Amino acid sequence: MARAPWLLVGGLGFIGEHLAYRLRQQGLEVLVLARRRSIKKRRRLAGRLEKAGVQLIPSQRDFITAEDIEKLSPAVVYHLAGKASGSWSVQWEAHVGLAEQIVQAATRVGARIVYVSSIAVASDAAEASPGEIITEHDVPPGPEAAFETIHAETKATGERVISSSGGRWVIVRPGLVYGPGEAHSEVKLLRTAAKLRVAPISRLVPIVHVVDVADILSMAGHGGFDGKVLHLVSKYTLGDLALELCSGRCLRASVDGLLSLGRLAPRSSKLRLAWSLVRRRYRYRSRVLQTYPWRLGPV
Repeated sequence: MARAPWLLVGGLGFIGEHLAYRLRQQGLEVLVLARRRSIKKRRRLAGRLEKAGVQLIPSQRDFITAEDIEKLSPAVVYHLAGKASGSWSVQWEAHVGLAEQIVQAATRVGARIVYVSSIAVASDAAEASPGEIITEHDVPPGPEAAFETIHAETKATGERVISSSGGRWVIVRPGLVYGPGEAHSEVKLLRTAAKLRVAPISRLVPIVHVVDVADILSMAGHGGFDGKVLHLVSKYTLGDLALELCSGRCLRASVDGLLSLGRLAPRSSKLRLAWSLVRRRYRYRSRVLQTYPWRLGPV
């Protein structure tokens, strides 16, 4: 009997591409469910995935429904859709509305859910003194936190949708994800600065390599962390990545002070999100993944 496929929802992105390749290397049937306009917009990425043996499934409407997911009968559903900025309705639909559709479908077909959240949830919800190390166990599960950003608030709500579903689930909270093919503005800025022999240093923004993310998400899909919340943050920070890109030959310039300007930015913005990560000077770690061999580079 053929094994049930593994489904990536919101898989036409940086994490989704690397995860799909990892799962295909394991001989799994991998499906990516996306809106038709997303497939058309990201044709080059879609083409690379199809060459790797990944099947792209267009949704029947301009949004993804529980019925779209259920008819594929997946063994595992990954919620990879994420918006770092944007209006309340846009982020709510990506982080909460889609999570509700996935829960409905996964409950009917008995699929495991792996929900990709954000370390920003911990930066706002943790109850600790400034400068402390924050692990998964330091973040209360309820809605009590006063969230600095729409991103963190909607991701936290999505976490509660998943964890209260009654099924098999894993929640992961990545920091800033980077790696081969990275297109995030933060990493582009570091590359440009390295060419100018400047290293913008932030010891408070947690990072994680996309290969490590794909590795851990794969383990989560195989049942390695059922019922757990994971902090996907390496032992490295944005400052370490800046120095790595410079090979240690750059002028160091701290940017944590500049990020403090984010307190004046809208709750919907990436600048406010960056400030939320540094304002309490927390350091983020994982108890569950404390023996994992995190990597630094390449990009």
